[in-house]
Amino acid sequence: MTIYYDNNFGEYEIESQEDIDFYFHNQKHSVMKKCSICGRKVKLLPNYDKCDSCCSILEHGGDPYA
Repeated sequence: MTIYYDNNFGEYEIESQEDIDFYFHNQKHSVMKKCSICGRKVKLLPNYDKCDSCCSILEHGGDPYA
């Protein structure tokens, strides 16, 4: 198993070729953007505006704006 990370979905634990293809597809179609919460420049899919780090904080009840 190999672990990959991106700013769209966070950490991937990849075992299958299908999952590897999905990861590289997302990387290929991602662009550098400013996260609408933290303001960092991150590589996101064009229709995303928040990085995985900020979304994880929100999903766990935290305040990414703090």
